[in-house]
Amino acid sequence: MKGRIVCCLYRIGRVGVALLFLALLGPAKADVLVPTAGTAGFVEVSGRANPDVVGGDMGVLGWFNGHLSAKGSLSFLASEPLDDFFTGVNISLQTQFPWRFSPYVGVGAFAGYSREDVRAENDDRDNDHDGYTDERGEEKSVVDNVTSSVYPELGLLLWIKDDVRLSLSGRYHISSEGREFDAWVYAVGFAVRM
Repeated sequence: MKGRIVCCLYRIGRVGVALLFLALLGPAKADVLVPTAGTAGFVEVSGRANPDVVGGDMGVLGWFNGHLSAKGSLSFLASEPLDDFFTGVNISLQTQFPWRFSPYVGVGAFAGYSREDVRAENDDRDNDHDGYTDERGEEKSVVDNVTSSVYPELGLLLWIKDDVRLSLSGRYHISSEGREFDAWVYAVGFAVRM
């Protein structure tokens, strides 16, 4: 699994760098309108190697003004050190310049949980909904682990068109699991104005 995660992270990084390079080679569009209000949908993929972590987000981004924006998303995080696949939510605030190409800083938080199938042969319930209670081999899904993290974030934003934005970022996740699980996670994302 470790080899597949590292390969995936390498490909994500290559695609992000190639897209940024192509966008910067294009003509400088002074007419690109950087939003100061409204919303956008976004997707992001993130990861790192050693320890291996892969994540993703899909959600909504909104602007309060040209300098401050907020994101909320449904997220997943697969972590080798925690040996779990977490699903949850991610929220963050970013401050940036109202420019076509801008650095930004932000803060955010992730909260998620993982599930596990356990034996349920003696719980007086029909867990698999087949009309039989407590048959041999019956299982149920239970919450296995809960985790959360807060993070500072540094990144770059590039408006490719009036309604399409590319973002590259690094987040230092400070984990509820302890300092040995803290780690930098890198992300590439696309947002499209609605």
